[in-house]
Formats: sequence, structure tokens, C-alpha cells
Amino acid sequence: MKAVKIALMFFLIIGLAAPLWWYISVESQNEPELSENEIREGEDPDLPPGLKIGKEEYLRLRTEQVDRLRGFDTAQPDSRSRAIRKMEESERELADRRGSANQPDAAMWQPLGPAPIPVNASTSYSGRVSSIAVHPTNPNIVYVGAAQGGLYRSLNGGASWTPLMDSALSLAIGAVVISPSDPTTVFVGTGEAGLCGSGCFIGVGLYRITNADTNPVLSPVLNQGTSGNDVFSGRAISEIIVHPTNPNILFVASTSGVAGIGSTTTGFNLPDAGLYRTTNALAATPTFEKLAIQGTTAASRSVIDLAIEPDNPNRLVAAVIGGSGDGGVYLSTDALNAAPTFTRTLT
Repeated sequence: MKAVKIALMFFLIIGLAAPLWWYISVESQNEPELSENEIREGEDPDLPPGLKIGKEEYLRLRTEQVDRLRGFDTAQPDSRSRAIRKMEESERELADRRGSANQPDAAMWQPLGPAPIPVNASTSYSGRVSSIAVHPTNPNIVYVGAAQGGLYRSLNGGASWTPLMDSALSLAIGAVVISPSDPTTVFVGTGEAGLCGSGCFIGVGLYRITNADTNPVLSPVLNQGTSGNDVFSGRAISEIIVHPTNPNILFVASTSGVAGIGSTTTGFNLPDAGLYRTTNALAATPTFEKLAIQGTTAASRSVIDLAIEPDNPNRLVAAVIGGSGDGGVYLSTDALNAAPTFTRTLT
């Protein structure tokens, strides 16, 4: 009896498995055969989903596409070299036109320097120019401020340069301006306002250079407020505006600064950044007053640029880096008043 039960179970298992075996066999016969280089979807990470393609063919097409993106056309192997030759021909034609006209093309820029200074066979250095001022009537007289390099003057259009501020308390230059009504007087603001972390440095205030184009005389640092306090040290001077006809009147913009690579001004007793004005810039010790810019919500706000209308110095604009939504461009139409007013014209 036991043997009969075992036999019945065996035939039952065979009966149930037969249809499944038949189904698998039929499906395997219906599925298309793949060539040696073809791979089914999902079986190779190199093949995108939804494709059935020979792997060699796919890799070939992919390589061609990548080469095209890199500028090498496999269908026309010399396409890049022909394009370069065409570009060089165009540049030569443009140079010929400039030469025949004996004047530079407006679209062309030529590097003037400074040339990098070689240290060894593989390393050279060059510094950045942070400000420049050109004499209003003699373009051969130029003043250039360098980052951590001081102020330099050229009297021959840049052929040679003379340092003018090697004795200053700061060689980080943020702004240079020539007095429009007396071009022998130059004002220099120290401290770079770019907030760069790779060499920008805070300043100590302004310097005044008289007889700048002959025998320059460098003043002591100018940074005294109306209360006798220092209003510029630890900040950076981003712009200086000299009144068109009165060199005693200056507008000075000051900003936050960086204390060199990896350093910070945290813990310093910093004066407020902002817009300052002096009306005795040619005095032995000028004093600077801070002008309130209505609409700003804090006593200290970095002013990164200034401009005046040349024929109407009462019209002054100041670009303010704000906080709490008060940044923007502010306009004053009475900048020479004792307490000028400002209106934000651009947010």
C-alpha cells in the first residue's frame, strides 16, 4: 500500500511539471537568438536601457559621439586642423587690415604688461593692478596702484615706472584719483575692496601726494574723523571722488576688507564702513565725516563704488552692499549740503 502511494505522488509531480517545462521550451524557441556581440537589455551596464544592439557597434558609435564633442570628427578626421587653419588665415587678414590702416582694430586687445617675472625654469609671478589714473591732459603721465605693491608713476606712457609710496604704512592700494582742477595732486586709498581671500589686505586710510608729476611729496596717512577717531584703519577704500573744481572736497567710499590670506578682522575694533566726506583735504590733517545714507538700516554698510555728475557735483550715486534688503544704488541731488539726502534708485 505504501509503495502505491509513492508511485501516485511521483506521477502527480510529473504531471504538474510537464506543462511548465513545455512553456519554457516554447518561449525559448520563440526568443530571437543574439549574436556573439549582442547583449540583452539590462545585462550590461555599458548599454542604455531600452536598446538591443551589438556591443561593439554601440561602443563605436559612442566613441564617435564623444570625439565630436571634443572637436574631433571621425567622419572627417582633418576637420579640426582645417578649422584652425581657417582661423589663422582670418587673424592674418585682420592683422593686414590693421597694418594697412595704421591703427588698431577696435575688436583687438593687446596685452601691455606687466610681464611675468621668472623665478626658475617652471615658475613665474605677476601682480595685479588694482587701480589706475591717467593725467587729464597728458596721457603719458599715469599712476598705477598695485595689490600689496604700492603706487607707481610713469611719465613716459609706461616705458618706465617709479615707486611713490614705499614708505607708506600700507602698500595695498584700493583707489587712485587725480584732482581734476590740480593734476599735480593725487589721492590714494589703501586697502583692496575685492574681498578676495588670496592676497587682498585691509588698509589704513588715504594718502595725498603733492607735486606728483615732478618731485612728489607723500603726506602722512589721512584717516581722522571729526571726533579725532580713526575712521578708515581696518577697512578698504573702494573709490575716491574729488570735487571737479575744489580739491579740498573729497567723497570716499569704504568697505569691509580681508586681513590677508587665511586671516580675519574678527575681534578688531573696526570703524563703520560707508560714505565719508572731507572739505579740507589739502589741510595738514584733514577730517572726514560719515554721511548717512537714508534707507540703509545699519551704521556700517560697505559702499563699493561712487560717481558724480561732472558738471553738477551735487548729484552723486553710491553703490551699497546691503543687509536686510537695503542694498542697491542710492542717489543724492544735494551731496554738498551739510546733511545730504539719498534715495534708493536701484535695488
